[in-house]
Amino acid sequence: MDTRSRKNPPRVRSISEVDIADSALERHTDTEKKERVMTRFFGRNLGAAALAAGAILATSGCGTVRNADTTAKGELAEESNIVVVRPDRYTLLGTRSVSDYLEVSYERFTKNAAGLPQVEVGVRSRGGEHWWDLKGPSFTIYAQAVFYGEPVAGVDARSKPLYKTNKRAVPLQRGATADLSFTCPVKGAKGYQVIFSEN
Repeated sequence: MDTRSRKNPPRVRSISEVDIADSALERHTDTEKKERVMTRFFGRNLGAAALAAGAILATSGCGTVRNADTTAKGELAEESNIVVVRPDRYTLLGTRSVSDYLEVSYERFTKNAAGLPQVEVGVRSRGGEHWWDLKGPSFTIYAQAVFYGEPVAGVDARSKPLYKTNKRAVPLQRGATADLSFTCPVKGAKGYQVIFSEN
């Protein structure tokens, strides 16, 4: 009979010690699995990620500014004294611009009682203009007058304006006419442009 087995019997661990050991082993193996997955992922994709980051950094400095387009002289000459700004949204059936519903009923450039240049404009909402537009909408437009030292209609070049009025909101019901008047505090104004926009 072996005397060593009597002197040193095998140690029996309690249930709590077994649970602690098993959970520690599971945590260790989970950590190893995560490390292997991360190593595989970054090992394969690190080069591509570094290349993409480098490309973004390289191109971000190139697009800081761009040259502004210059208005063609022919386009300026074609503009009249009353213009409508292009719409900010488009649809499949057209632009849905307020210019589809807006018409000028009168336009006068005179001087008021104080001798200051004054523009009087009448605008009307004419209702639906297309077969799919059964009822023209009521809408609000914004009007602004810009006064110049010389006439602007049919002229290729523009000088700095003498005076600009604030934008004015003009609500228009279908079939209604709005009578607008803009006064320039500078007596030397000889030209003007009234600009209508959607906002």
